[in-house]
Amino acid sequence: MREEFLKIKSRVNLKPCPYCGCENELWQHEQSVGYVRKVVMCSNNGDEDNFIEPCPMHMPPEGFYMATKREAVKIANTRSNLELEELADRAAVFYDDIITQIGSLCIQDFQNLNELGILLTKHKKK
Repeated sequence: MREEFLKIKSRVNLKPCPYCGCENELWQHEQSVGYVRKVVMCSNNGDEDNFIEPCPMHMPPEGFYMATKREAVKIANTRSNLELEELADRAAVFYDDIITQIGSLCIQDFQNLNELGILLTKHKKK
């Protein structure tokens, strides 16, 4: 599946990101041939070298992708900090759930590998 983002020049004044205060940018997103949407994204993409996470609105949730520039700009310029805090809270809960599940799987895998190692050791001794 091909997915492509293209930055669009806009004459419309975009308000700064209400989440982090950085500059917002208008982008075109093409997920497949003929399926093109517009989205306003925060320019704050973090800094991997210094372990700084990007703004959550650098890659906004699905609900921010619109059919037209006008709709994308309107939703970006009217979204509130409260809405973004709610999205961040939902993302944090999701993240916590996933990390817990992954941790449980890793512990189980470690136990399984440990048991396998014990069995192999016993088998070698025979």
